[in-house]
Amino acid sequence: AIRGLPNAVDAVRALDLESALLTSSSYAAALEAIAARAPAAACGPLVGHVISRLKKQPYAGPACTEDAVLSPLAAALCKARKNKEAQTAVDAISGDKSPRDYRVGIVAASRLDDAKKVKYLLQSALRKHRKLRALANETALRQKASSSRNATAHQQATDDGRRAGVSSPSTTTPEATMSTVNATLQRPRGTPPPTAPAPLATLDESTLRFALKVLARAGDHRTPFSVIDSLPVERRSATLYHAAIAACGKSRPPKGRTAMLLWRRMKRDGFRDEIPRATYNALLHCARGASDPDDAASSPGPETTAEDNPLAGHEANQGGTTGPDRANANATTAILREMQDRGIALNVVSYNIALNSLAARARFGEMLELLERMEDSNIAPTEVTFGTAIHGAARANNSLAAVDLLRAHRKYCAAKPADAALGAALEACLRDPDAAQGAASAQDVVAIMVELEVDLERRERIERLAREALHRGTLDQQTVDKAETILGLALHNRQVEV
Repeated sequence: AIRGLPNAVDAVRALDLESALLTSSSYAAALEAIAARAPAAACGPLVGHVISRLKKQPYAGPACTEDAVLSPLAAALCKARKNKEAQTAVDAISGDKSPRDYRVGIVAASRLDDAKKVKYLLQSALRKHRKLRALANETALRQKASSSRNATAHQQATDDGRRAGVSSPSTTTPEATMSTVNATLQRPRGTPPPTAPAPLATLDESTLRFALKVLARAGDHRTPFSVIDSLPVERRSATLYHAAIAACGKSRPPKGRTAMLLWRRMKRDGFRDEIPRATYNALLHCARGASDPDDAASSPGPETTAEDNPLAGHEANQGGTTGPDRANANATTAILREMQDRGIALNVVSYNIALNSLAARARFGEMLELLERMEDSNIAPTEVTFGTAIHGAARANNSLAAVDLLRAHRKYCAAKPADAALGAALEACLRDPDAAQGAASAQDVVAIMVELEVDLERRERIERLAREALHRGTLDQQTVDKAETILGLALHNRQVEV
């Protein structure tokens, strides 16, 4: 009777008006009514009233631990945003969790930013999802085989009847009837029928997106990939793909190959025109790890085929570049080219990520081209832009470019260069094959530091790099003395008596 009442308040009032001893199913029905029909603001007080009434019953202890009570209780608590209590109720369910229980647990754990619990529930839902899918496939194969055998037997009976001058038998044979009965009876006890909804199928897009974001913040890329891989094409979306790609970028190290595979599948599923700039930025960030061998060894999905290779068509343009550098360059070039083809303008974040990806592989020529595009697009560079470019110059052993970029930093940015940029510039001077040029560039870097009177946080490292770079050539005593006086750096190689 409680289930048929129009609203949750009437259901709770019916409990209060009943003087007889109520069963636990009555309280479960009231909690179901609260979870389904009560406003979110009223769920908390109504649940508290029902539970307080239940605790007065003589069977309160066993009833509070029954799955029939815990499941609607968790749903009502989640609706009231009592996330910790809802998660505890889901954990207390001893039997098989229903799809709603998984959804409630994932929502509550996501709100609590509990990545470990989200991962556990999603993986449990994935296992159940795969089990149901395998059972459905097995049942379909059995039915197909049974139909084939019945058709063969029916055809044989028809042929025998024609030869004997007997009319055709009925299209419904006893064998067909018995095969259908056997298929039902042979299903393992406790196994849900193939038509039962899988837990993953009942999770709406907002719940999945929220859960994948929590996993991304924790650096877990395997579970988001498995979720995308298990969802049917019609349930996938550009936002879910973005969450999975972002998780690949936040994994340590970034899982570039997995991200490129997701990008390829995203386009194959028809989302090419829906890819936003934020997803391209995430892909550029992942491109640094596109050649990571550990990523290939630990890829959570199937083997990457030529169809799944997002870099197809770009390798031929890389000429003599081979190995990891080519894979990284192909990924970055392919992403930038698609953004240009779709008319998606790069912002400063896009440029900084792309520069960082190229700098990691010492592709300094392409970095300069990208900086020119940035200037042509009237996008003002930031400290991160110059710091990344100077790091690329250091990887390319180009001290002159490092000094020029340091001067450009002083011109365009109000803030002083960070220690990382100064250290990278000095490393470029130290690595320059031309020792005299490296020493001269080091003196220019020291002069810029003196002029700006920079505050050094990593003083020992800067001092060591500057001293080693300066002593590769002839010292400019005036510059060195001024640096020692103003910055307090020990740049002379002095002998110390012991």
